[in-house]
Amino acid sequence: MELPDVLSFYEILGAIGTLLSAIIVFFQSERSARNTNTLIATLFGLLFTMLLAVRFDHLPAIRKQTELARKLSDLDRADRLVNLALEATRVVDQSGEPLMRGILEKRLTALESDLERIKAGQFSVEAHEMPTFSLDLIRRARSSFRATSFVALDEWWTTPWGRQYEKLNIDAVRQGVRVTRTFIISDDREFERARPFLDRQAANGIEVRTVRSSDLGIRVTSDMLVVDGSLGGELRLTPEKGMTEANFFTRRRDVENLEHTIGLIDVNAEPYQPAPATPTP
Repeated sequence: MELPDVLSFYEILGAIGTLLSAIIVFFQSERSARNTNTLIATLFGLLFTMLLAVRFDHLPAIRKQTELARKLSDLDRADRLVNLALEATRVVDQSGEPLMRGILEKRLTALESDLERIKAGQFSVEAHEMPTFSLDLIRRARSSFRATSFVALDEWWTTPWGRQYEKLNIDAVRQGVRVTRTFIISDDREFERARPFLDRQAANGIEVRTVRSSDLGIRVTSDMLVVDGSLGGELRLTPEKGMTEANFFTRRRDVENLEHTIGLIDVNAEPYQPAPATPTP
């Protein structure tokens, strides 16, 4: 192991502290115990010096090296992507196949668009990705999960994915996450169909609110959510309240805009009161 050429500030500080403590212990100890006590004080001082140096010198250096390695890995990946794009373009040029050229152009354009959005603190999730991504969303929550639910029941809550998502919401509440959900209801028939879901979620600690879509002062065409105040999402819905793609935002201003919109919906919403249980005969 190569020794450093120059002692660090914390190593010098620890050495001075060790020397002083050894001198104090030596003169304050009884004559018969001076050597033993001084040795013990010196050992503890050296151990303290090592811990001090590791905490304030070596750990930051290790973190910097780890970050450098990650950045080099990212650069290597970016280099591979560029080379793959160039090689694919070369193959298309050699083939002269216009259909393959069209597909390549579409893929490269989509990739460029995705990267531009991520650079702006945004990203999209396609409809077919939303079921598994929704599970990751609720698993990500650490303190709060605030959402609206305007999607049709049969499009989400009655599906296997929706039932698993509901279970993870309940698990999150048990782990200390505040889960708040506002169900936007179209009519009385939909309200009655939704009751089992409302009852179950409310009974398991989810803060459930309900509001009629006709009572809202704004037009709602999407579901919205905010996770831990730092990630916002908007799931666009079809006219039949089916799921399409979702857009997510990480910049504070965009997240605050979503929180504000959810707040406008909640102004007209009421806390849900579960129906009283029917006595068993």
